[in-house]
Amino acid sequence: MTNVKINVKQTTVEINVKKMYVGFVYVYWSQDKMTLGRAKQKSLEQMRAYSNTIDKSNPVSNDVKSNVQNLSKSVSKQIMTSPSSENVLDKKQSQKYRAFGEHQVATAKRALDAELNRGVVQRNQNQNVAQIKNAAQKSKEQNMLARQKSMQYKPTKTNVAEKPAQATTLQRLDQKKLLEMFAYNKYQKAA
Repeated sequence: MTNVKINVKQTTVEINVKKMYVGFVYVYWSQDKMTLGRAKQKSLEQMRAYSNTIDKSNPVSNDVKSNVQNLSKSVSKQIMTSPSSENVLDKKQSQKYRAFGEHQVATAKRALDAELNRGVVQRNQNQNVAQIKNAAQKSKEQNMLARQKSMQYKPTKTNVAEKPAQATTLQRLDQKKLLEMFAYNKYQKAA
């Protein structure tokens, strides 16, 4: 059996990477005349191949890859130092070990695929949020440009007085103007 420690603070990705690795170890070790050390090595190769096939743009792929690398470091050291690396599995137990290993690999793969799918959804949501933010920023920039351009074309001089004219009262009109007005009115009525 392999000595893979499961820590309570591990992520689901880390747990499932280790579970998949253990499953591969059982599958390879159940083969005829396969030593435990060689089964572990083949399992590491299989895990590296799996981590390299994952879409790199998925946020979970980095987590899977780093967990596989960490596992690789610890297991490589374990293969070199453990005396059990030369153990060969008894043929009577090989079918049971193989079935267990295949089950472990399948369940871990389903769980990792679910995590990767969540990562795709998360990435898409992040992209949608980023697109919305970009659209809002562009809209804001366009509004600012429109305001700047509208200020450019604002008329500065018009024929309308800036201040309202003071109402002309009879007291303010001089006599000459009054006479002209009455004469004009008289002329208008006659015509």
